[in-house]
Amino acid sequence: MPDRKQTPDILGDLLGQRPAPGPKEPLPDAGKPASQDTGIPVRQHTGMPVKQQASRPARQRTGKPVSKESSEEERLKATYYLSPAALDALEEAWLQLRRMAGSEGRGRISKSAIVEAAILQAVQELESKEERSQLATRLKPK
Repeated sequence: MPDRKQTPDILGDLLGQRPAPGPKEPLPDAGKPASQDTGIPVRQHTGMPVKQQASRPARQRTGKPVSKESSEEERLKATYYLSPAALDALEEAWLQLRRMAGSEGRGRISKSAIVEAAILQAVQELESKEERSQLATRLKPK
């Protein structure tokens, strides 16, 4: 049976389980290095950075309720959990509104704009109708 070369223990070498080769010992052959084009910059298509200062609600930061005018000045990122049915409804509403807007108005229709409009409308109705509002009716325990 011919003698086989021993497979190098690279992970053991990295984790320090084996002593590193001495100055006269050759390093194990790692093969040819992979070609990497480090001189070519990568172009990323990212949007504008979002100001992430969501530690307090907008009402507390400004001292006044959030309105459509103030929402166009500053955008804050917020994450909420939605049911799959709500996400599907949002997607359908987004597609329908984009079809209705035509080619000139499509850019202004976004899922964030839909959610913001729905929240502002629901809060306005809650303030005017209180317990008779759709929001209170849906969320009130039965």
